[in-house]
Amino acid sequence: MKATINILLAKLARVRFRAFAQLINKKYEVAILHKVFSDMVERIYTTLTTPGAELYLIVAVPPRHGKTHTFAELAGPWLMGLLPGLEFIFATHTTKFAEKTGAKIRDILNQSQYQAIMPDGLLRKDEKSKSSMKLENASSFLGVGVGSKLVTGSGGNILVADDLFGSRADAESKTSRDKAWEYFRDTLGSRLQPYQSRDPETNETVKYGKVKIVIMQRWHEDDVVGRLLEEQAKNELNNPGGDFERWEVINFEAIASKDQFYNGELFRKAGEPLWKEVFPLRALEVIKAKSLYAWASQYQQDPILSELQVFKKEYFKYYDPHSEEFKKKKLDYYTFVDPAISQDDDADNTVITTIAKERDSFDIYRVREDAGHFTPRETIELIFKHYEEYHSRVTIETIQYQKALVFAIEEEQGKRGVYFKVYETKRGNKNERIGVGLLSLYERGVIWHRKGIYDTEYELELLKFPRGKRDDRADCMSFALDALKKTEVSRQVNRVKQRVKSYMKR
Repeated sequence: MKATINILLAKLARVRFRAFAQLINKKYEVAILHKVFSDMVERIYTTLTTPGAELYLIVAVPPRHGKTHTFAELAGPWLMGLLPGLEFIFATHTTKFAEKTGAKIRDILNQSQYQAIMPDGLLRKDEKSKSSMKLENASSFLGVGVGSKLVTGSGGNILVADDLFGSRADAESKTSRDKAWEYFRDTLGSRLQPYQSRDPETNETVKYGKVKIVIMQRWHEDDVVGRLLEEQAKNELNNPGGDFERWEVINFEAIASKDQFYNGELFRKAGEPLWKEVFPLRALEVIKAKSLYAWASQYQQDPILSELQVFKKEYFKYYDPHSEEFKKKKLDYYTFVDPAISQDDDADNTVITTIAKERDSFDIYRVREDAGHFTPRETIELIFKHYEEYHSRVTIETIQYQKALVFAIEEEQGKRGVYFKVYETKRGNKNERIGVGLLSLYERGVIWHRKGIYDTEYELELLKFPRGKRDDRADCMSFALDALKKTEVSRQVNRVKQRVKSYMKR
């Protein structure tokens, strides 16, 4: 009777991942979170066994919630045992952690329980490595850290990237973020290929599916997940319906910010913890109290949690630039230019912003903005467009390259016969300009944005400040207000002088 039950359990474990996980690890949790994890692993199996299928999945999970144990240490042996010749690549932040994970996988492969469930998935006796191993059924596992060259020459039908940053210091370093991104995109990305197997009926080789999955706690707005989503958004905008990776994102918040549903049923209510048996609400509140930013990014998967925002969405006021009310206002126009030296994709943008100051109030209106990686010629052309449209006072931030730009503008004026004075402003402390000067004016409610989508990118920069990837637009706006403040003082002095002169003539 006992042998029959074992056979039945083994059959069930080959069909249902959750049964396999609980047989291999009797302490494996069956909380609702891990039921969802199990469904995801079974979905990976379905993709790998469907001709031409693809799955690109991002799973953002708080630390110590069992993601590595499920998606690598357990899913790896299960998939490799079921699918002869499967190539499984596991990538993480360091080779040491990859070897640690590989050692746990090897221990599972050596279990008698595993060998009873997967008799065709035995570990080859000559395999001793912690990071590279092969099974008797030709399946293989390769574990690598960011920067490892071991992956060169290898292929992968499933690629699992697990926490490509090992610490907050790494995530806060642009150099480390670039390194992780380039390794994931260029080195690992080029390894992915469809799973191939022989059709048992025709004996022909069939190309089945391929899977790429990123599991991590969010560290930074510009981490690997952030860059993947930004890249996807650009692809969808520039090439709708095109052939590019479309990522499905599943965010697991430690504490639900709203009611959450799974397969049409209530998963948990707003305010409930994700894994209450291990991380009850009181324990999570203690973690939150230690560092709000760490809590927002790593536990809530939101690097720009509203509680951390310097600029609040409610600060934004809007006007209709086409309304008769706006057209009747008496306005002075100012154009501000913050040029960037490099045109590389990751470099700062050149930003040209024109604002309008109402003469009889403190109100300031954003009327036009151009931002991008412009050539010097394109930058000059845009500056003239702003000036000719608004007859604005033009101010440029000046350091070395920017000074050359001023000279080029003056040359262009001679060619066009269009002359205007170019004022200069100098660089100061960016965070103070934005986080103090610009913020104070938003808090006073004197800045107005255009209705519609025109200022969306600018608003996103403000909402993510000071931890966002970019702040070029916000920086240019802060220069504008600083220069405007000085200009207003100068205008008031001139008005006083004129009044004095008029009085003396009487």
